[in-house]
Amino acid sequence: MAKTKTSKRRRTSGDDTTKNKRSRGDVNNVPPDGGILENHSLFGQLIGRAGFGLMKGKQPNQLSVDQAVFQRDLGLAIKRHQNFPQVVDEFVEGLQAHIEDPDRFSSSLLATVTAAECEESCRGGNQDCLMRLLLGVETIQPKVMTVLLEKLPEFMGDDDQVFDSDTNAQIPRLILNQFRWLDRIVDSKLLCRKMLEMLGITTRDIQRDIISCLPE
Repeated sequence: MAKTKTSKRRRTSGDDTTKNKRSRGDVNNVPPDGGILENHSLFGQLIGRAGFGLMKGKQPNQLSVDQAVFQRDLGLAIKRHQNFPQVVDEFVEGLQAHIEDPDRFSSSLLATVTAAECEESCRGGNQDCLMRLLLGVETIQPKVMTVLLEKLPEFMGDDDQVFDSDTNAQIPRLILNQFRWLDRIVDSKLLCRKMLEMLGITTRDIQRDIISCLPE
């Protein structure tokens, strides 16, 4: 009588670990309890794919790549988009909607934190804030400049009210600080014109800061 052979199935853990493995550059895979803010606009999608994580509440935003890599990848994604250059307007509209919330706006003006898994490949534990990073992307810089400067009047009625007790930072000055020492200004005439418009509606202290930020 022929003996029937029985085969034993080997157990491997490779498939299970692969399913659960998180991509370093994909912030959308961060567990929901990590405080990631879901933003399904074009703005949220493009910065997320480039490695930027928008955080809920007053938590600092997070970068999972070096800031130069983020700016490069975001710039390429916008330029290669099928609706370029119209996509720039849609991107900026999403940014405007995001910063309508006071906490989100203040977070966009403060330094980001570097994700723990990529600290060794990045320049440090903290990197530039969201607004500064976006100003470094030439295709969107002029429109981001306009959005940022047009936020100034919103805070002039509060006597330069301090918005964050931890940093004792004033929003108007934080806004203007984003324009200092930019590597390149795409449209310096636009920047000068918008800043000069703000002189008539700001306090003397802020007027001095505006003048110091004017490109030479």
